[in-house]
Amino acid sequence: MSQTACLFLLSVFLAGATAAQKPYGPQSAQISGTDEMKIGVSYSFECSAECYPPCTYTWNVDGQTVHGSGIDFSVPGYTPPQVLNCVAKNPATGETADVKKTVQVKVVKEGPTSVEITGVDVMTVGVKYTFECSADCSPPCTYTFNVNGQILHGNELDVVMHGPSAPQVLVCEAKNPATGKTARAKKIVDVTESAENTTNNKPYGPRSLKISGADVVTEGVKSTFLCSAECYPYCTYTWNVNGQILHGNGIDFTAGGFMPQILNCEATNPTTGETASINKTVGVTDRTVSEMPPTVATKRPYGPHSLEITGADVIKISVSNHFTCSAECYPPCTYTWNVDGSIVHGSQMDLTIPGPAPPQVLYCEAKNPLTGKTANITKRVPVSDAIEGPTSVEITGVDVITVGVHYTYECSAECSPSCTYTWTVNGQQTLHGSMVIDVVMDGLAAPQVLNCEVTNIASGKTVSVTKTMPVADGPSNVTISAPEKLVNGVECTFVCSAICDPSCSYDWFIDHKTWKNDSRELQYTPPSDTKSATVICKAQNTLSGLFVESSVTVSVEGEETAGEKPKSTTTTKVPYGPQSVKISGADAITVGVSYNFTCSAKCYPPCTYTMSIDGATGHGDYIGISIGGPAAPQFIGCVAKNPATGVFASTSKTVRVADINVGPIHVEIKGMDVVSVGVPSTFDCSAECSPACTYTWNVNGETVHRYSQIDVVLHEGSTPWTTLPLSCEVRNPATGKTVTVSKTVPVAEGPLNVSIAAHKTLVNGDEYTFVCSVASCHPSCIYSWFIGDQTWANITNELQYTAPSNTKTTVTCKAQNTLSGIYVESTVTFSLTGGTASQELERMNTNTPYGPQFLKIIGEDVLTIGLPYSFVCAAECYPPCTYTWNVNGKIIPGSVIDFTFSGQSLPEVLNCVAKNPASGKTASVNRTVQASDIKEGTTSVEITGVDVVTVKVPTSFECFANCSPACTYSWSVEGEISHGSSLDFVLPQLLPPQDLTQNLTLTLNCEAKNPATGQTASVSRTVQVAEGPLNVSLTAPTKLVIGAEATFVCSAFCYPSCTYDWLIDDQTWKTGGSELQFTTPADIESATVICKAQNILSGLIAESAVTVWVEEGPKSVKIEGVDVVTVGVPYTFECLAYCSPPCTFTWNVAGKTVQGNKLDFYLRGLSPPQALSCEAKNPMTGKTASFTKILQVAEGPLNVSITAPKMLANGVESTFVCSAVCYPSCNYSWYIGDQTRTNSRKLHYTAPPETTLATVICKAQNTLSGLFVESISNVWMAQGPKDVTIKGPSSVIVGNTFSYYCLADCVPACNITWRFEGRTLTGESVSVPILQGGEAVLGNRLVISVEDYIQTELLQCTAVNILSGQSETVMMAINVTDPIAVQPNTEAQPRTNRLYSLQCAGAEQGSYIQWTRNGEALSTSVSVHLSDDNVFLIFDPLHPFDTGVYQCIVTEQGKVIPGIPYELNVIYGPGTPDIASISGGKILRQKPIDVLRLLPGSSATLHCSSQCYPACTYEWTLGDKVVSTNATFSIRSASEADVGVLLCTASNPDVHTVPTSYTSASLSIELIDGPKTVTITGPSSVQVGVTATFECSAVCTTFCFYTWEIYGKTLHGSKVDLTLSKYAATETIVCKAENTFTGKIATATATIDLTDPDWCGC
Repeated sequence: MSQTACLFLLSVFLAGATAAQKPYGPQSAQISGTDEMKIGVSYSFECSAECYPPCTYTWNVDGQTVHGSGIDFSVPGYTPPQVLNCVAKNPATGETADVKKTVQVKVVKEGPTSVEITGVDVMTVGVKYTFECSADCSPPCTYTFNVNGQILHGNELDVVMHGPSAPQVLVCEAKNPATGKTARAKKIVDVTESAENTTNNKPYGPRSLKISGADVVTEGVKSTFLCSAECYPYCTYTWNVNGQILHGNGIDFTAGGFMPQILNCEATNPTTGETASINKTVGVTDRTVSEMPPTVATKRPYGPHSLEITGADVIKISVSNHFTCSAECYPPCTYTWNVDGSIVHGSQMDLTIPGPAPPQVLYCEAKNPLTGKTANITKRVPVSDAIEGPTSVEITGVDVITVGVHYTYECSAECSPSCTYTWTVNGQQTLHGSMVIDVVMDGLAAPQVLNCEVTNIASGKTVSVTKTMPVADGPSNVTISAPEKLVNGVECTFVCSAICDPSCSYDWFIDHKTWKNDSRELQYTPPSDTKSATVICKAQNTLSGLFVESSVTVSVEGEETAGEKPKSTTTTKVPYGPQSVKISGADAITVGVSYNFTCSAKCYPPCTYTMSIDGATGHGDYIGISIGGPAAPQFIGCVAKNPATGVFASTSKTVRVADINVGPIHVEIKGMDVVSVGVPSTFDCSAECSPACTYTWNVNGETVHRYSQIDVVLHEGSTPWTTLPLSCEVRNPATGKTVTVSKTVPVAEGPLNVSIAAHKTLVNGDEYTFVCSVASCHPSCIYSWFIGDQTWANITNELQYTAPSNTKTTVTCKAQNTLSGIYVESTVTFSLTGGTASQELERMNTNTPYGPQFLKIIGEDVLTIGLPYSFVCAAECYPPCTYTWNVNGKIIPGSVIDFTFSGQSLPEVLNCVAKNPASGKTASVNRTVQASDIKEGTTSVEITGVDVVTVKVPTSFECFANCSPACTYSWSVEGEISHGSSLDFVLPQLLPPQDLTQNLTLTLNCEAKNPATGQTASVSRTVQVAEGPLNVSLTAPTKLVIGAEATFVCSAFCYPSCTYDWLIDDQTWKTGGSELQFTTPADIESATVICKAQNILSGLIAESAVTVWVEEGPKSVKIEGVDVVTVGVPYTFECLAYCSPPCTFTWNVAGKTVQGNKLDFYLRGLSPPQALSCEAKNPMTGKTASFTKILQVAEGPLNVSITAPKMLANGVESTFVCSAVCYPSCNYSWYIGDQTRTNSRKLHYTAPPETTLATVICKAQNTLSGLFVESISNVWMAQGPKDVTIKGPSSVIVGNTFSYYCLADCVPACNITWRFEGRTLTGESVSVPILQGGEAVLGNRLVISVEDYIQTELLQCTAVNILSGQSETVMMAINVTDPIAVQPNTEAQPRTNRLYSLQCAGAEQGSYIQWTRNGEALSTSVSVHLSDDNVFLIFDPLHPFDTGVYQCIVTEQGKVIPGIPYELNVIYGPGTPDIASISGGKILRQKPIDVLRLLPGSSATLHCSSQCYPACTYEWTLGDKVVSTNATFSIRSASEADVGVLLCTASNPDVHTVPTSYTSASLSIELIDGPKTVTITGPSSVQVGVTATFECSAVCTTFCFYTWEIYGKTLHGSKVDLTLSKYAATETIVCKAENTFTGKIATATATIDLTDPDWCGC
C-alpha cells in the first residue's frame, strides 16, 4: 500500500476520533497580513476563524475567487486600495461568516540605483554564459542590454563566443517605468581560448564531449540540454532527437511520450573537419519502462489531473441549474457530487433551489477506477433569491419582410426566477408561451406590427416591446430587352424590367465587369475586337436589399450566330431550409466508451447548430458523450438555424445506455507489421466488451497486465532477433469470459552506424572509391548513392567516382533495411582546392548570412492551355530568402505561384528573383514553358442532372465533353444563354403549355467548344416541369365527439396535380382523396391528423397537421413520489390526472404556488410533516380537481465515519466504532468482505492468520427514510519484509548500463533503499514481469552505469516495512569485466631509446578512441604519436619520462567504455652514480676526485644512488677489496685501514648483458691527523744581509697553518724569506705547524750559521 493510502487511513482515524464533538462556528473570523502594499511585491494573507469541524475558506479579490485559507497577492501597477474579502464556512452546518480587509497601495517611485551586472569575468570560446542585470527600483525596472551595438531587452543575457575575440563590453540600462529615470552599469569580460591551446594556436578537438542536462524529464514539460567539447578555434554542434536535426550547442526538449529518449550530439571542428559524437539517454517520468529485453511500456493509468467544475456562477431559484465536473484521467474517472450532504453520482448534475437560500458549496470528487486515486474540488455558488425583471426586453429578427419568405423572430428578457411570453401580430394574439414566432407573408400588406409581452411568473410584472416591419415584394420577372445583334462601333440600347415594391435599383455588367449603375437603360458601343457580349442586369429591392440577376449574350454581326435572336437566362439564389434535420450516431452506447454525434440539415446558407445532451448545451454540429456507469437513456437534441432567414428546425434522438454484459468479441491485435530493434512500436488490442474488458499481453514470454495498448522496444542482444511473438488475452471481468489472439511480427535491425570511407580532398579527374558500411542490418540492406542532389548509383555499397572540376561536392549514402524500409543516410563533403569545403561548413554552422545560391524553379515544362499549374522557386539561403515572380510583366510576391497557361505568347518565360533579407544579395533564374501540342475533341458531349424541374426549387446540371485542351461550355435554356460547365438555375414561375393535353417541358442545350481548334459539339436534354405542392392547408373541426363523424379537408396548389395521403396518429388512414371522414372511437383522447400532398410528377411532398381533442376530465388526480423526505436531498413529485386535452397543474406548498405537473422539493432543515397539494385544470372546459399528500421528514445519515486501529495484529482482537448524525435514529450494519458481522455501533474483530488487508464497511441507515450511507476503512496486517532478493546480472561490463531489481514480500508495502560504491541510492518502483502467484511483482529498480574497472563490487538492498518498520538487508557481489584493455604490442622489454608501442585491444573497427596518461588527456610529441585510427600508441624512441599509467577510452555506438589501464615502466639506467654522505662527514666536491675526511675513530655512512629501472644493485670497493653490496656503506671507526679510493658501482639487474649496464663513482677517504714530522728546509749557513728562503712542512690532514718566530717576531706561511742583519755565530729559527681542523701543534727548530766578510771580529 502506498504512502498516500496510509495517510488516508490516518485521516479516517482522526475523523472518527472527534466525531462526537458538536459543530460550532465560524466565530471571530479575521484576515491577518500587511495593511500596506508596494507595487510589484508579493504579500501573503491568511484567513482564520474558530470553527468545528475546520472551516473552508473562499477569497474574493477583484472579482477573482480563490479557495483555501491563505493567498499570495501582488499589485502589478498603480491601483486604488485593494479590498480582500474572505468567507469562512462550516462544512457541517453550512453557516458562514464574512470578513473584509482594505489594504492601501503605497505608490513608491524610487530608483534605479545599485545597477549591477552579475556573471563571469572571463569567457571561454564555445561555452554559453548567462549575465543578469539587477537594480533597486520601485516599481520594478525594465532592462536593456547593449552588446557591441546590438540592443537586447530583458534582465538576462546569454552569450556564446564562437572564436578568439577582444574583451567584450556589456552595458545594461535600467529604466524606472513610472519616472522614466535611467541608470547604467558596465562590465568588461575577457575572452580566452582553452588553456591547452595557448601555446601554438594549433587547431585541436573536439574532445571531452559531453551533454549536460537532466537524466529524467517529465512528460510534456520543457527541459534544456547543452552540448560542449574542448575545441580550437571552436566547434559547431548538431543534434539528432528522434530523427529531427537541430543546430546549436543548446536545445529545448519536451518529451511527448513515455519511452526513454536518446539525445545525440555531434561536435565538428570546422577547421580540421574532425567530429565527435555522444549519446544521452533521458528517462521520462510518469511512465515506467522495463529495460529487460524486450522492453514493454504500457499505456499507464494517469490522473485525475486539472479537475474543474463548470456551470452557472449564480444559481437562480426554481430553475434547473446545470453543472459539469471534469478531469484529465485514463481510464475515464468516475465522479461523485456532495451538495449539502446529498450524494449524486456522474459527471453532470442539475441543481434546483426551490426558494431563497445561502450560497451553495458544490463538492466534486473524481476517482480513477483502476488506480483508486482521487482528487476533489469545491465551487461556491451564490443563490439569487431576488424576484427581478423582466428587463432588457427586445425582439430580434430582420427589419424588412419580403413576400413569400419565411422569417423567425425571438423575444428575450432578463428574468428571475423566470418569465412567460405572449405574442400579438397586428393587435391579435397568436401565440402564448414561446419565445419565438414564425412569420410569412403571402402577399403585399401594410407594415406588420409584432408585440411581445413578458410576464414574471413570481411577481406578475409585465413588460412589452413592439417591432414594426415594412413589407417588400420582389424583385421578380426580371428580364432584359436587347437588340438581336451587335455591330462594332455602333451604339445599342438594353432595357431591364422587374416587378418590385416599393422600387428597384439596377446595376449593369458586361462580360462580368461593372458597366453602369442606377438606370434601367444601358447604352453600349461594342469595341472593334468584340465577338459577343454577355450583358447582366442586377435588379435589387431598395427596401429589403434582395436582388435577382438576368443575363443575355448577343453576338456581333458577321459571326456564326449573327441573325439569331438573343437568348437570356434568369438566375437567383433564394435562402432555404433548414430541412431534413437529423442526428447521426450510435443508437446504443456502452458504459466507459466515448461516442460522437453529428447534426446535419439541408440549408442555404449553411445552418448554425446547437446540440444538447440531457440539458448540457454546446454550439456546433458535433457533440461527444461518455457514460461512467449505468444510466437512464440519454436524450440528444439538435436545433438547426438558418442565419439568413432566422428559420430554425429541431430534432432529437434517444440513445440507450448498454449496461449488459457482452463480449469480448471481435478481438484483434493492431499495429506494426515489422518491428525494428531500438525503435518503439505500438500495438493495440481491441475488443468489443460491456461493461469493459481487461487486457493481458504476453510479449516474447514476458507478461504485462491490464492495458489495451503497449509500446515495445527491442534492445540489442547477443542473440539476433528474428521474430517477436505477441499474444493478447481479453477478459470480461463481469462474466469471466476470456478470448486470446496472437500475432507474430518479423524483426528487423538497423541500419546502425552508417558511415562512408572517403578521402577528404580529391584531385580533378582522378577516380576514387567510396565504401558505405553499417554496423548492423538484419536481414539485409540495399544502398543508394547521391552526389549533390542527383542519384548516382543503387544497390551496392561501393561507388566509383571521378572527381569533377567544381570546388565542393557532397556524397550521400542511403542504407535502407529491406524488411522494415527504415533508412539512414550518411554524408561527406570533400573539396578540390584546399580549405574551401571547411570554410563553407564553418560559414553555414555559425549563422553567418549566406546565399541565395543553387536557385531553381520547380514545375512542369510542357503545359496544356487553360489548365492551372503551380511553380515553386527555391534557393539555399540564411536567413530564408524572399522571392518575387515576373510573369508577363506582372509582379507576384512569394515562393509559390498558381499559373494558368493562356497560350497567347509561345513560349512563355517565368522569372524568379531570390533576395537575402540580411545581406541584400539577389539571384535570378528563368524558366521557359511550352504549350502542349495535343489538340483533341470535342467528342462525347453529355448533360447530367434531374429529369423534373420544380418551380422555385434550385436545380443543377453538368455538361461534360472529351477535350484537349479543356473545352469551354455554353448553355441555352429557352433562349437564355449562360456559360460554364455547370448550370444552376431556379425556374421562377409556371408557364402553362400551349397544348393543354401535354405536360410542360423545358429544353436544355449545351455546346462544348475546343478553345485551341475552335471545334464545337452540342447536346440537348428535355426535362419536365412541375410546381408545388404549395400552400398545403387542412380544414378540421374544433373538437372531437366520441362516436360522431368528423370531416377533414386538405387543399394544395400542384402542377400538373397532387395526390393526398392521410395519417391519423402516425398510421396511414386513407390514400388518394383530398377529404377524410373520421368517426371518433371511444378509447382516444385526441387525434393528430396529417395530410400529405405529393406532386405526381416530381414526387415532392408537403404536409399539414392538426391535433383535435376529445373534451374530458380532470379525474383520478394523484401525486406520485416518496412518503418520507430527507433534509438536504432533492426530490421530484409528479401530479397525474386523466384529462383531455391535457390539464394544467398548480401546486400549493406552504402557501406558495408553482405551475407545472412536476415539483422539485428540497428541505434545508428539520421541520414538521409537509403537505403537498396539486390542482389539475382542463384548459378547454375550465373544470378542476385536486389532491393532497402528507410527507414525513427525516435527516441523515450524515458524517458517517469509522474509528479504526492503525494496523491489525495476528490473533489480537481489534475494535472499530461507527458514528453518524441521524433523525429520528440510525441502525448500523458491519461488513467485512461479503459477510455481515454485527448490527451495533461497535465491531470487535480478530483477523484470521492469512489476512493481509481487512476492508471494513459500516452502513448507517435511517430508521424512518431507509436512506443509508456507508463508510469504508482499510486496515492492513503488516507482514514482512521476507524473501528479499536482488535480481540482475552477476557480471557487468564497463561502459554499459545495467538494471537490478530488489524484490521483497511485504504487506502492505516496503520502502527500498540501495547501497553501491559507498553511496546510498534510491531506485524507482516498477511492475517487474516476474510472476509470483500469477501476478506481476511490484519491486524496485536501480540502474547502474559502470564507468571504472574494479574486479568486484558489492550491491546492497534494504527493505523496510512502511507500517511496522521491520527491515531486512541482502547483498550481491558483482564481477566487473572490461572488453577494452591497453596491452603491449610486442614481447620485447620496454627499454629506453628503443621503438616501443601499446595497443588499445578490444576496440571495434571505426570506434572513436581517446588516450590518457596518469588520468589526463595524452599529449603527443616528436617521439610519442598515435596511429591513424588511434588504436596504437607509438614511442619512437622510448624515454624514461614515458613511464606512467596509460588508458584508452573507446566510444562505440554511443557508449563510452574506459579500458583497463596499463602501467608502463621504462627500463633504463644506470646513470652516473652519486655518492652522498648520510652521516659522519661532509664530502668535498673537487676534481679529479671527491674527498671525504674523517677523524680517527669517527664513524660515517655513505649512500650511492643512480637513475635506474628496475632498481639498481650497488657494489662498494676500497682498493681491490669489496666492502659492501648495499646502496649504503658505513665506516664504524675510522683508521688508516679505511684510507684510500672508495669506488661505488651501480648495475641494472635487468640488462646486465648490455655493456652500458653499469657505471661507477669514486671517493677518496682521508684520515684527519698531524701535524707530524715538522721539518724546516733551507740553507744551513747564511751571510748577513743576504736574503735566504726557508720552508716549513709537516705531515698533516687535512692541512696545517704555519707560524715562524725569529728575533722575537712572528711570521706566517709555510715559506719565509729572511735577511739576517745582526751578526752572531749562529741564529735559531722556530716553525710551528697547527692542524686547522684539530688545533694540534708541533714545532721544529733550525740553527743557522752566520757569516759576515766585513766583520772585524771586535
